[in-house]
Amino acid sequence: MSPSLAHINIFTPKPGQMEEFITLQLNGIPLLTVPGSRGSRMYRSKDDQRAILIAFFDDEAAHRRFMETEAFQRHRERLLPLLENTTPGYFTLVYSREGASEELAAAMEL
Repeated sequence: MSPSLAHINIFTPKPGQMEEFITLQLNGIPLLTVPGSRGSRMYRSKDDQRAILIAFFDDEAAHRRFMETEAFQRHRERLLPLLENTTPGYFTLVYSREGASEELAAAMEL
């Protein structure tokens, strides 16, 4: 099954905190799974100023279940002191290199 929802969060760690932030993220990943979670990817900016986490879920309810877990709450508490800012949001696929989503394909036929 292909994930239908991406939760994308742009993190801005405090100066000098990128390595610790990445280490905490990597150590926390195995602990953070719930039904409806479809994996994640993290990207680090080449200038070491930001990191982007793209987590895939079946729907917003699955993401909420994830956010409500005790494991996530503990993980979040460890991360917050390292961060200047976070910018989260929900996104749905418009297209991929492999092909367009059904909605885009239908719009293109009009």
